[in-house]
Amino acid sequence: MKREFHVRFCEGGGVRLPSATRLVVLCSTGRAREEAEVRVREILGRLGLELHPGKTRRVDLSWGQEGFDFLGCSLRKRMSGPIWEKQGKRVYFLQRWPSPRSLKRVRQRVKGLPVATGRG
Repeated sequence: MKREFHVRFCEGGGVRLPSATRLVVLCSTGRAREEAEVRVREILGRLGLELHPGKTRRVDLSWGQEGFDFLGCSLRKRMSGPIWEKQGKRVYFLQRWPSPRSLKRVRQRVKGLPVATGRG
């Protein structure tokens, strides 16, 4: 069964799914970010919700200056080395990898696994 169909079926059947607790909005300019934030606040206000001031962050991803962790991944813009070497152009891509917190949890789980003796 496809996930999309399953979700629609559950919602239609009166099953309540957990509300979204995390939101990322990517904008190309500071002005677009401000407009997006106003719109998000309006929409959340109509739903009786609001952005948590202590958890709301504005991160500048341009030129690889900053990054952020989201759902177990670290996200940051990185310059493409091959394009710089071949064409002399600075091109940035959004890259992701496991966050330090996620890696720590994986290491703890691996340490808790029984050791294989190698004997059959």
